[in-house]
Amino acid sequence: MLRSLMVKSGAAILQIKRKEYAGALSDYRGDILLVGINYTKKTGKYTCHIEKLIYAK
Repeated sequence: MLRSLMVKSGAAILQIKRKEYAGALSDYRGDILLVGINYTKKTGKYTCHIEKLIYAK
Protein backbone atom coordinates (compact mmCIF):
# COMPACT_ATOMS: atom_id res chain seq x y z
CA MET A 1 0.00 0.00 0.00
CA LEU A 2 1.29 3.43 -0.93
CA ARG A 3 -0.27 6.37 0.84
CA SER A 4 -0.05 10.13 0.74
CA LEU A 5 -1.60 12.86 2.89
CA MET A 6 -2.25 16.23 1.26
CA VAL A 7 -3.89 19.48 2.35
CA LYS A 8 -5.24 20.03 -1.17
CA SER A 9 -8.42 18.32 -2.27
CA GLY A 10 -7.81 15.39 -4.62
CA ALA A 11 -4.05 15.92 -4.78
CA ALA A 12 -2.80 12.90 -2.83
CA ILE A 13 -3.39 10.19 -5.47
CA LEU A 14 -2.08 12.52 -8.17
CA GLN A 15 1.13 13.03 -6.16
CA ILE A 16 1.66 9.27 -5.80
CA LYS A 17 1.28 8.83 -9.56
CA ARG A 18 3.24 11.93 -10.60
CA LYS A 19 6.24 11.15 -8.38
CA GLU A 20 6.09 7.46 -9.35
CA TYR A 21 6.29 6.20 -5.77
CA ALA A 22 5.25 2.73 -6.96
CA GLY A 23 8.50 2.49 -8.93
CA ALA A 24 10.25 1.43 -5.73
CA LEU A 25 8.02 -1.65 -5.74
CA SER A 26 8.66 -2.65 -9.36
CA ASP A 27 9.89 -6.13 -8.34
CA TYR A 28 6.85 -6.76 -6.14
CA ARG A 29 4.38 -9.25 -7.58
CA GLY A 30 0.98 -8.66 -6.06
CA ASP A 31 -1.75 -6.11 -5.65
CA ILE A 32 -0.75 -2.54 -4.82
CA LEU A 33 -3.24 -0.08 -3.38
CA LEU A 34 -2.78 3.66 -3.75
CA VAL A 35 -4.37 5.46 -0.81
CA GLY A 36 -4.69 9.23 -0.93
CA ILE A 37 -5.92 11.09 2.13
CA ASN A 38 -6.87 14.69 1.50
CA TYR A 39 -7.60 17.36 4.08
CA THR A 40 -9.61 20.49 3.34
CA LYS A 41 -8.74 23.38 5.65
CA LYS A 42 -11.95 25.28 4.91
CA THR A 43 -14.26 22.49 6.08
CA GLY A 44 -11.86 20.60 8.35
CA LYS A 45 -12.85 17.35 6.62
CA TYR A 46 -10.78 14.47 5.33
CA THR A 47 -11.50 12.44 2.22
CA CYS A 48 -9.91 9.18 1.22
CA HIS A 49 -9.42 7.89 -2.32
CA ILE A 50 -8.28 4.32 -2.94
CA GLU A 51 -7.15 2.92 -6.29
CA LYS A 52 -5.78 -0.48 -7.22
CA LEU A 53 -2.58 -0.20 -9.24
CA ILE A 54 -2.40 -2.54 -12.19
CA TYR A 55 0.95 -3.05 -13.87
CA ALA A 56 0.98 -4.09 -17.51
CA LYS A 57 3.42 -7.02 -17.47
